[in-house]
Amino acid sequence: MIPLNTGRLFALGTVLIVASASYGCPGKDSDFFAPVPIDASAVADLDAPIFSAIKPVPGATVLNSNVFSFTLSDPAGSNGGTPSGVDEASVSARTATGSTLTLIVTGLNYSGSLGSLSDGVVSLTLSAKDKAGNTRSSVVSFTLDRTPPVIALTTTPPPQMSSTDDTVSIDVAGTIADGAFGSGQMMVTQPGPDGVCGNADDNIWPKGNAGGQVSENTFDLTTSVKSNGTFAVGFYAYNPVPVGGASRTDIYCGTVAGLDSAKDENGTDKPNRSTFVWRTELTWSRLP
Repeated sequence: MIPLNTGRLFALGTVLIVASASYGCPGKDSDFFAPVPIDASAVADLDAPIFSAIKPVPGATVLNSNVFSFTLSDPAGSNGGTPSGVDEASVSARTATGSTLTLIVTGLNYSGSLGSLSDGVVSLTLSAKDKAGNTRSSVVSFTLDRTPPVIALTTTPPPQMSSTDDTVSIDVAGTIADGAFGSGQMMVTQPGPDGVCGNADDNIWPKGNAGGQVSENTFDLTTSVKSNGTFAVGFYAYNPVPVGGASRTDIYCGTVAGLDSAKDENGTDKPNRSTFVWRTELTWSRLP
């Protein structure tokens, strides 16, 4: 045994000293295994800008609008890096033929006009990169349709008729052509004070089977036109003159309307509409 009170120091090999927090170690209030925060400014930006709020919306597959817009953002990356920001000079919208649309910039909101494009299938490629060089593209496709349906009538009543019969049959037939046809209708009216058919002051003919009425005044042409592009409808006009009464002339107007299925940039219905108006003057009388 070595005496401990001799005042001498003996080298007895390697001495291991273990520091303990309970003996005043400077690391007393820290967690040795805790993650060290990373300085985001020192982490590379690896994420490209993001397109959002693109209009026309996906539901507007048939578009009756010249409005085009989108928003860009360059959010924090998935690796925690600080975004470098959108490189505004790199933002573009190009057609499939390579034409570039002029963009108006308000902050990170971009808008343009489709007015220079012809109706038909349109594919726009949006491109943008951030200041770190990360690039993103997005493709927007739709059919641009600002043209109303084409209506042609193959059967109409003559411009003037006369009859002493109780009824007169009036027949109308035709076609409505449109690649995105939506609906069709014909209404039988009488002109207002201006005497012109197809104006806002027209009044719908009364429906019934008595004198001065028509057997039908509203026709839905949709199903027939969707089936084969054509329609054929007819109705009876009833003689308003009583026996022994004076003759009179009534004007019968028919407005054929065709609408397509176009929408605006928000996906709200905005159909193109066309009309075709026919007119006949029918002089009624009774035999003695």
